Amino acid sequence: MSHDLSTLGKRLFHLRHSSNKTLQEVSDGTNVSSSNLGKYEKDQVQPTAESIISLCKYYGVSTDWLLKETATAYSVTFDRETTEMIQTIQTMMSDPDPDIRAWAKIQFRKTFAEYMPIKK
Repeated sequence: MSHDLSTLGKRLFHLRHSSNKTLQEVSDGTNVSSSNLGKYEKDQVQPTAESIISLCKYYGVSTDWLLKETATAYSVTFDRETTEMIQTIQTMMSDPDPDIRAWAKIQFRKTFAEYMPIKK
């Protein structure tokens, strides 16, 4: 099935619907108001740079794809449990409390150290 992804709003709408999220759920995960999200999806208002970055992080897509559809948005489809894990990590890393974000990074690195690339 082909989707019309010709505008930024249509791409945002596609991302939200393909992830089975409500405007409020996306708003909660991005700190972008649900009212603004709706306007973005209808191409009534252009998002701020901050909103674009937040939405790209939330959905796991590149800014190039969201703004211009010039690159592949993402090529991996995750099962429900993996998607939930990714969303949990995104939620924790979006927390305004820097202690929560630091704790989450430490715990992630401890837990998944054997799977992470070695930094030189």
